[in-house]
This record gives sequence, C-alpha cells and structure tokens, in this order.
Amino acid sequence: MAGVGRSARSLGQRGIEVEGPAVIGAAWDRWRPDPTKHAYVRGVANADRFCAWTAVVRQEFGASAPVTARAWTATAWSLVHGPESVSGFPLTLHVAPNPASQARGLEGLRDVVETLRGPTGCPWDREQTHASLRPYLLEEAYEAVAAIESGGADGLVDELGDVLLQVALHAEIARQAHQFGWPDVVEAIATKLVRRHPHVFGDAVAPDAAAVAHKWEQIKRAERGGALGDFDDLPLNLPALALARELAV
Repeated sequence: MAGVGRSARSLGQRGIEVEGPAVIGAAWDRWRPDPTKHAYVRGVANADRFCAWTAVVRQEFGASAPVTARAWTATAWSLVHGPESVSGFPLTLHVAPNPASQARGLEGLRDVVETLRGPTGCPWDREQTHASLRPYLLEEAYEAVAAIESGGADGLVDELGDVLLQVALHAEIARQAHQFGWPDVVEAIATKLVRRHPHVFGDAVAPDAAAVAHKWEQIKRAERGGALGDFDDLPLNLPALALARELAV
C-alpha cells in the first residue's frame, strides 16, 4: 500500500491534483476501478487495449466520464476521446471521481441509506424495521420479475435498483442494531457462491448444468446438517403457485 500511495502522489505532481485516496491498477483483465476514487491504469500498450480500458473505466465511472492519458515518453496529461488522440504508447490512463460517478458505487448507496436512517434523515425510513419492510421487499421482487417478463432493459435497471435498496435498508437496520452490516451480507453470498461452485473454484467436475444443480443441492444439504425431507427446505410463506412448482420438482 505504501508503494501505491507514493505512485499516486508522484502522478499527481506531474499534472493531476489528487485529492483523497487513489487507486493504481495494472492493465490486466480482472481489475475494476472504484468510481468513488481516482483510478490510474498503467501499461496500456496499444490502441486495442486503450479502447478496452476506457470502456472498463467508463462502465464504472459513467459513459461521459472524462478520461486523461499520459504517454510514458510525455510529461503532460491530456484529455482523450479515442486512441487517435493519444501521443503514443505505452501510456497511463486516469479518471477522477465526480458527482455522477459517486452515485454509481455501492458505497454511495450505503451513504444515502445511512443518511436516510440517520438522526436528521427521513422520518419514514427511520421508523422501518425488518418486519415492516417485508411487503415492500415482496412488491419490489415481483416488479423486477414483471420487468424481466416485459423484456425492457430500462425498466429492469430501475426495478433491480429498488430490490437493491431493500437489501441496503435491511443491512443498515441490522448495522444500527449491532447485528450485522453490508460487508457481512456481501461476504455471506460471496463465500456461499465459492463454496457451492467447487467445479469452478476447486477440483470438482460438473459436465453440465444438471450436474451443477445436483451438486448444489448436495452441498446445501450438507451445510444444513445432512439429509432433509422433501419439504424441509421450502419456506412456508411461498406464494401458492411458487410452492406448487417447487413441490412438483
């Protein structure tokens, strides 16, 4: 981390004012920038990688986010719009956080929900509990399903956001009650996905989707203490049609 900090400051001294933490990422495929922090991508070798990496940062920061670049043989940073506007390769890309990008990160959503639930926040949000939010979680889930069935991407974006808000509200309610927080929710699902996909993250073999589903059920039963009856794993409050579908499997 010390090396990252020094590099960030030296880049700032060469023409970019860096306020707050910066992230430097090598130009490889699995790195994703945080839209709430300055991001630098070093080692962009050619026009194809330039296009790929500007697409990556703009996916996180927004399509209109300004991107600057500095060739390793240059001393100044310049605003770039395409590979034809750079002075040479290899180069370093930089994109800065802005009000629009701040809203694109999960930390931004957490901040909004914490404010809504805070002392000077919204009276309605402050009085909600896990139980009182139950009908809203169901409603938003059904609306997301309706958006999927309608086939409209814009509507689905909006409805998935509403579902995510419910998750964020429940996590914040639990955090205030000293039960768990957003990182615990993320950790729980991430570790579960790794644990239940040993054919991806381990040495198991699953030749097709049916084998994956069978292995998933085996792992889930083992996690819950061994063999379960046919109905032991079904929530009793499933809607009638959903319950009938599960019983028919």
